[in-house]
Amino acid sequence: MSRVVLSVVAAAMFALVSCSSEQPVEAPDSIVGFEGQTTSDAPAPPTTPAPTPTLVDPAGFLYESGGTSGYYFTTPSGLWRCAILADSAQGGSDNQMAGCQPKTSTDMPVAGAPLVQQFGSGAMGAPNAILVNSTDDARFASLSQALFWRMDETTPVLEYGQTLSVNGFSCNVQESGVSCRSDSSGRGFQFSTGGYAFEYVEALAAPAVEAPSLSAEPVLGRVWGPDQKGYGEVRPTDIYNGGSLSGLVENIVWQDWGGGQTTGTGVSRNVDKSSGVSNAPIEPVTIVGFDLGNCEGTLMYRSVVWFFPGNGGTFESAKDMSTNPCEENSYTDPDSGSSGGGTCGVVTAADGIPRDVLVSKGSVSCPEAMTVMNATYPTLYDKPLEYMEFAEWYCSINPAGETLFSCGDGHQEASSLVVIYRSMDDPYR
Repeated sequence: MSRVVLSVVAAAMFALVSCSSEQPVEAPDSIVGFEGQTTSDAPAPPTTPAPTPTLVDPAGFLYESGGTSGYYFTTPSGLWRCAILADSAQGGSDNQMAGCQPKTSTDMPVAGAPLVQQFGSGAMGAPNAILVNSTDDARFASLSQALFWRMDETTPVLEYGQTLSVNGFSCNVQESGVSCRSDSSGRGFQFSTGGYAFEYVEALAAPAVEAPSLSAEPVLGRVWGPDQKGYGEVRPTDIYNGGSLSGLVENIVWQDWGGGQTTGTGVSRNVDKSSGVSNAPIEPVTIVGFDLGNCEGTLMYRSVVWFFPGNGGTFESAKDMSTNPCEENSYTDPDSGSSGGGTCGVVTAADGIPRDVLVSKGSVSCPEAMTVMNATYPTLYDKPLEYMEFAEWYCSINPAGETLFSCGDGHQEASSLVVIYRSMDDPYR
């Protein structure tokens, strides 16, 4: 635009000179514009239409129940539940808003997320939602309920590169995370487990799956903890999460391997039909690998879940309990001599249960991780509603889900996360 304005001004000056001089004045062959570019000799560059978002039909996402209505979606990984709420029943500026919560009703596993005032009290604690309404800045919040969840277990997926735009809000999902905004105010957010920013990022196209080579086949996730089996392999016949034998699936036969979603059948211990793992019956199980994509240079099914059809389980009902190995640091056996991740050590609280300590994200050293865990976990292990600060670390019990206890260093950039995972037979996993 600067060259155009400059050209117009220059042309006007030449016109004035022509009118006021007795001798005609010839315009120069070219007029130098910004950064030495010329505006008359070179042909104008061809104009390319600006790319536009790939919009989806909002009707497929509409859901109304219990006095609330909105447009609900989940991410391809199953890690987040989000919605554009037309009527949240909250009243005030939050009656209409867009936001997200985790797949389990626990704290937001977002690196660097700030402490917020907890619902119903003046205490400060971890948020369980991120949201933006039509007038205020985007924010993290502590909500009294799962406002952004659709409770009928049929939440549609908003695929990578797609945008849901309705009721004055827009949300999209990209490989880098989820982003939502108020279309009227322009305020919004983007976030992933790795961090956040209070700004909206447009999704202009679905990303292509970048396979390392044309002949490469996808693997099933990757190893993220000790004693695991089958992860990081092509068509594994057995997989094991480590720890309890309830996390073992054997004799797997796969179908549609290499497609966007693969399904296998095998057998596992059905602990829902017993009082413990040792006497649990071994029954048929269905295992699903989904969210096919590139994870740090490896083509993989980035999310995995299994369920017992004999218990009435389905992929849709089990999806929210999926494992997302790409969201965790890759694990390397510390005895291998590698500098990669691994178990830093063991911490034990008054319950007498030894717990492995792992660095889930960041570059924190094992000595520092153990110092933090020894100073916090024995105090908080039986206090799920409390948190503790140690130096710059913020630590708390996660009431449910794969992670039992976590400590984050609180920095938005290059943050670190140290965790203790629940065993597979833990009733709150």
